[in-house]
Amino acid sequence: MGKTDILEDLVPENALIPAMWYSCLRWALGKKEFIEQFQKDTGNKYPPPRSPIEKMVDESTGADKDFLREFAKWVNKNIWGEESNVR
Repeated sequence: MGKTDILEDLVPENALIPAMWYSCLRWALGKKEFIEQFQKDTGNKYPPPRSPIEKMVDESTGADKDFLREFAKWVNKNIWGEESNVR
């Protein structure tokens, strides 16, 4: 992981292989029921961009990164099982 990785500080310290954690996160992002539960639990209603313009706006404002970091914290607590690692 490099300094440009916005999730570096969220990877559980005792993860045997960080790639497993990233795979879990990607898997959870693809599950509608997890996204819905995340939104219910956190109130974060970030909608994924539907067009290149929306994607550019999200990237310029950081909304995409904010969502991903918050979702990763939620995954650590609710799926991965590392609540103590949520910073």
